[in-house]
Amino acid sequence: MTICATKIFDFLEKNQILIEKHEVFLVDFSRLRHNLRSIIERVSQSDNIEAYEICTQFRVLLSEWLTAPVIFDEYFFENLRFFSDPSTVASKWGNDVRVYFEAALNSAEKLINQTNPVRSILLETIRELRIQNKSFKIYCHRLAKPHFDSIIDPETGTKIENDKFIHTAKDYRDLEPVDVLIKVGPLRAKGWGSVPDAIITSPRFRKLVQVVWRGCFDENDFGYNPVVSADMASINSLKIEFSSSSVASSTI
Repeated sequence: MTICATKIFDFLEKNQILIEKHEVFLVDFSRLRHNLRSIIERVSQSDNIEAYEICTQFRVLLSEWLTAPVIFDEYFFENLRFFSDPSTVASKWGNDVRVYFEAALNSAEKLINQTNPVRSILLETIRELRIQNKSFKIYCHRLAKPHFDSIIDPETGTKIENDKFIHTAKDYRDLEPVDVLIKVGPLRAKGWGSVPDAIITSPRFRKLVQVVWRGCFDENDFGYNPVVSADMASINSLKIEFSSSSVASSTI
């Protein structure tokens, strides 16, 4: 059942909204992203169906990796194998694409068994919320949920409960106000990690915890509503505060 507008306005009036952003970085993951984007740029210059399918698959992989707490394991590495072996890549797409692909495979292999910092931040955040007995929800794509399900607190053996997840704009509209909303990835209106702009224009939370990879930016006009009144926009802007942190790791 959709929450009435009066209840939401009362909530906004009584609460100051905090947006807490955590930026993460891994050298090998950054190199992997760069090489895959370079492959997409080169291969997309071909106008055949195979080129389109390859670019689509790589874009989907990147979107998933950037908006979900993936595990860097053998399966993560094997996700790249659909592109064939490097020698075949060279004969079909050119030596520059082969070089990018070999570099991508090398970076992916180095990532295996490294800890994804996104998972570490989520684990610590959820652990603290449970200790403080605060309510929270996680907004993610339905297909990303298994990645979140794999996060288990090693101290308690606790997984994230199914009722902690919301996946659609309707889920958000029906959401009772919570203490914290968790989002992995930038705030964008389209794509794998899309979220409704109501997250900004009509917060149902006291704090948004956002975990993003370095270089992933929110849409400039995300949450902008040209029909909202100036008074309401002013109220919202005055009640939102921002904080941020950065987690950087590197491979020796």
